[in-house]
Amino acid sequence: MASAKSSRSRPTGHSGVLPLNAVASVGGCDGGVQLADKLNIFKTDNFDPDAYVQSKCKAMNEKEIRHLSAYLQDLKKASAEEMRRSVYANYSAFIRTSKEISDLERELLSIRNLINTQSALIHGLSEGVQIDYLIVGPEDSLKEDVSTDENQEPSEIQKWCTDFPDMLDVLLAERRMDEALEALDEAERITADAKQKQILTTADILSLKRVISYNRQKLADQLAEAACQSSTFGIQLRAAASALKRLGDGPRAHTAGCLRAAAECVHIALGHSSLLEARGLSLSAVLMKQFRPCVEQALESNLTRIKESTASLAAVDDWVLTYPLSGIRPFARSSASNSVLQPKLSSSAHRFNSMVQDFFEDVGPLHNLQLGGSAMDGLLKIFSSYVNLLISALPGSLDNEANLEGLENKNARMAETEQQQLALLANASLLAEDLLPRAAMKLSSVNQTSLDDMRKRGADKQNHAAEQREWKRKLHRMVDKLKDIFCRQHTLDLIFTEEGDNHLSAEMYINMDDTVEEPEWVPSLVFQELYAKLNRMASIAADMFVGRERFATLLMMRLTDTVILYLSENQSFWQEIEEGPKALGPLGLQQFYLDMQFVILFGKGRFLSRHVHGVILDIIERVMAAFSATGMNPESVLPTDDWFIDVGSDTISRISGKARAAYGEREVIFGCSFMPAIQYSPDLVLVSSKKSSKADDD
Repeated sequence: MASAKSSRSRPTGHSGVLPLNAVASVGGCDGGVQLADKLNIFKTDNFDPDAYVQSKCKAMNEKEIRHLSAYLQDLKKASAEEMRRSVYANYSAFIRTSKEISDLERELLSIRNLINTQSALIHGLSEGVQIDYLIVGPEDSLKEDVSTDENQEPSEIQKWCTDFPDMLDVLLAERRMDEALEALDEAERITADAKQKQILTTADILSLKRVISYNRQKLADQLAEAACQSSTFGIQLRAAASALKRLGDGPRAHTAGCLRAAAECVHIALGHSSLLEARGLSLSAVLMKQFRPCVEQALESNLTRIKESTASLAAVDDWVLTYPLSGIRPFARSSASNSVLQPKLSSSAHRFNSMVQDFFEDVGPLHNLQLGGSAMDGLLKIFSSYVNLLISALPGSLDNEANLEGLENKNARMAETEQQQLALLANASLLAEDLLPRAAMKLSSVNQTSLDDMRKRGADKQNHAAEQREWKRKLHRMVDKLKDIFCRQHTLDLIFTEEGDNHLSAEMYINMDDTVEEPEWVPSLVFQELYAKLNRMASIAADMFVGRERFATLLMMRLTDTVILYLSENQSFWQEIEEGPKALGPLGLQQFYLDMQFVILFGKGRFLSRHVHGVILDIIERVMAAFSATGMNPESVLPTDDWFIDVGSDTISRISGKARAAYGEREVIFGCSFMPAIQYSPDLVLVSSKKSSKADDD
């Protein structure tokens, strides 16, 4: 107890710690020694902190040392709190001052550049005066220079000046930036040395300076272009900025880079601010507020670059599907058999996919700024723009005014052949169904931490899943738009000739009974061409949609559906059939019935959907009712079901080149399609309205 009492009663000055109330009088006490003089010991190069502590604490016991340590910790906390309050109290002024300093630095850089420009201008003008002086100089001097050039072999430096432009062009073409920069610096040194030693004529020196100036600008443009690429990393970006500064293009070096560069800067800044949070200084919220507009601008610029680059390639795309080139990263895709396939896309789609993959890798580190939604919406916009490019590549798509809306880019190369047109759909479908969702998963994976935090706060994770599903539905709707226009255009090509004649009109059936001779019974030309087109496209799609056969199946079905729905909804056709001045006769009914049964026969499970199969049955019933309204029984004029099967099967065999094969009691055609049959009826060989009529009679 006595020891403790003596310790507590001991003067604080003995412990080596100044009391708080003594701080104000430090400068004037202790024999007139100033505080600055006391701190000099800490400023010497040979200051030894261990020896200093030993000298101060040598006479202190353990409890006093602990008391001193606790006291110093309290002072440290008080100092940190005081600093934090001071920073927050003056933070707005600090930010404002920092911005003003930054603006001032930019203005100083601009002033310096202007001064350099003025200096170069004055220097050029002065040299121009010297040139004029030399030109109007004595004739003997000019003749001496000419005779020297004519009579003497060119010197080594003159040979170098002749070869230098070609050498520099090679370095710039091969993008050997460092070597080109060294060559330009060497040319500057040689030019200055030649001017000083007067070993080159003034004209040669000026010509060399023009070459140097031109190629400096060319190299600066290449460096700036490389810095804006999404694949440029921080080290490469800093090297490009340093090279631009060496080239004298400092302002462009400050306007430093792409989305990845902005992401790295933000990431580093937030990392440093998180370290300061442990010391009581929280700047993350302020930094994110300041950085967000800049990052959003970089985000928008990156999306615009993707859009413009893809549009440029679409203008020269040959719409031939190939595997990724060596410069484009491969993306594996697992099929049902777990085999790994690489995507086959055209050149513009490969470029679009590669840039989108890089884009989401760049956006990933910015999840703290909550830019995921903006990135996803931006991707929808540029994909919509690319789909519009594909639409504009379809022949005749721009002739329809309904398709002009949203087609801001109309410079895509025309897809002339069916193979090229199917390639457009292959591009859009593979991007929407596989590659773009895979790219978006990169953003979801980096946001997993924030999603976990949302779950901890009680947020409903189903909302995120619903947003993802809605985003994918929007992608698919864009592809559906392309499919609709594709099918509509091919339907118009089937139905109308170049002269505008209609291949699918009521007159072609009504006028058949005007002929004396019985016609040669084959399906109408428009339906034969429809089957030939479907058969041809199915063969092309077999190689083009490997692993995605269902998409090709549905595409072929949609084309058939478009033709049949056009017939079903054509009011002028039905007006002529049902209310026209001339009624449908027996031959016209037989031809129409043959056409519909032909579509059912070739479309079963391959080219015909369940819905449109029902539409065909409704069309048949409607035509039968129109014929019955004339007072005649359709059953009395129509051949048996086997006759329709024979005629339709012969036509299918002739068009497809496949032999007929026995199937039970009836004959069908071997299918040549790769597509899986979509079964929707137990017996889809032939659906006869005649049978139902006989059943009703019974």
